Amino acid sequence: MIAAIRMYFDEYDKLAVHTVAAAANNLLLDIAKSRGMDVFDYGFIAGLYYTVIDMKDGRINYEQLGSEEREIVDFALEFSEAVEKVQKDAFDLDINKFLEIFGTILKIERSIKTEFWKKWKRAANFLKHADRDLSSAFQEKELDSERLIFMSLALYREIIKDIPWECFVFGAYYNVISKYDGNLEGLNREITNLVAQVMPEHRLEICRKLLASPPESFSCSP
Repeated sequence: MIAAIRMYFDEYDKLAVHTVAAAANNLLLDIAKSRGMDVFDYGFIAGLYYTVIDMKDGRINYEQLGSEEREIVDFALEFSEAVEKVQKDAFDLDINKFLEIFGTILKIERSIKTEFWKKWKRAANFLKHADRDLSSAFQEKELDSERLIFMSLALYREIIKDIPWECFVFGAYYNVISKYDGNLEGLNREITNLVAQVMPEHRLEICRKLLASPPESFSCSP
């Protein structure tokens, strides 16, 4: 994963970056599965949790959302109502405590999971098995290496309970390109703001500089 992040910031070939990132993601998924984690449920529920938090804090303007984004928010509202029937102050809990309480009782339908993983792994599977069908094609614009790396580092932190400096910098970078501005504190807020202040064409350069100068005794353990 660290190699994929450094390749991304050094502007290596996009297919090469995605291949390395997918390999890291598959390894993390296998580790998570061996430990009894349902990665989809965890990621999906955590995503809904943060959506609800952002809505409660006024960071989401429903009227300015597109139709697909509104569907997600509507789903999050239904999710919020279901959770608060069980525990009124549920969304005041720390995310890890929330998942500990609700992660085992909020299960997602298998059909939704199957469709998600099919789309999620399409690029990696194409790059791995393209020799089997020489007539097949894949559009480079369909690659989403940024989200793949971000989800991998979130999974890494859940498994290892810490993340290296490269992952921290990429997380800040992803905050900027995804226009996320919620629940950021301390060094995370500082680095995110630093990346956000430069022009888009200079973001990779500033991230390379950040990678070259990590803080002393950096740790991002919870």
